[in-house]
Amino acid sequence: MLARDLFFRSIAGNAHPMTVAKDKNFSELSTYCRLNLTYHPKIRKAGIMPKLTKLFISSIKPPERGQIFFRDSLLIGLGLRVTPGSCSYIVEARVNGVLRRITIGKVSQLTPTAARKKAQKLLANMAAGKDPTIEKAKRKIKGATLEEVLDHSITTYLFEI
Repeated sequence: MLARDLFFRSIAGNAHPMTVAKDKNFSELSTYCRLNLTYHPKIRKAGIMPKLTKLFISSIKPPERGQIFFRDSLLIGLGLRVTPGSCSYIVEARVNGVLRRITIGKVSQLTPTAARKKAQKLLANMAAGKDPTIEKAKRKIKGATLEEVLDHSITTYLFEI
């Protein structure tokens, strides 16, 4: 029996949805499940990674509390963080043995293809050993002028007295 037949039986209610995964010829079904994850929430929980598209992102329901991560099937390291209040693209990778999770931008501001391009650049830098959080801190320190440092020290000194 083909996976396609098992799939349509499971939709009709004649078979348990997870019996489909036991079939050896389920490549056609797994492709379908990647495209239409709303039919099989159990398979989605098992770890099939979806392709982050506008259609998929618009179909996501935010959790009541906490956060949910969806990883992209095309670019390893790119993900989507969904919280009750927002939905944003992230990049996850190890830099010098330390796991870094960096927010690229919100879903309302970036398209999935633009997020993939930004993620590729970030992942390339992270693979080269450049830690984005340390580089951001260095830029912040270099951006301070002597006048700003003097004003900050004077205001903190005056308020301590």
